[in-house]
Amino acid sequence: MRFNSDTATNYSRTVLNGTGTAASAATTANATSINIGPNNAVSGLFGLYTLDIFSYTGSTNKTVLVTNSVDQNGSGQVGRVVGLWRNTAAITTITLSDSSNFAIGTTATLYGIKAA
Repeated sequence: MRFNSDTATNYSRTVLNGTGTAASAATTANATSINIGPNNAVSGLFGLYTLDIFSYTGSTNKTVLVTNSVDQNGSGQVGRVVGLWRNTAAITTITLSDSSNFAIGTTATLYGIKAA
């Protein structure tokens, strides 16, 4: 995920993942984007992702909380990601990309607060 087409190393993230048999944690600093999902998702299986972007118009750095759950035929994975975009500009664009493309049937919904 990127904001305002920023491809510089202005992003960081901390991630916690669990599979039911193992747990892991990792931190990435000075990245060119925020990786929002598990790296080992099986092709053709769907997941649920919720992205909360806080103070998107504020004058401080922007934080993101990502919750993801992926079913892998009974042995799925859950994850939590806390991301940071080190920029004080208001967020005007959000870019989501996936090297293997989003699956057919993917649905995205954007919610906001009117007159916020």
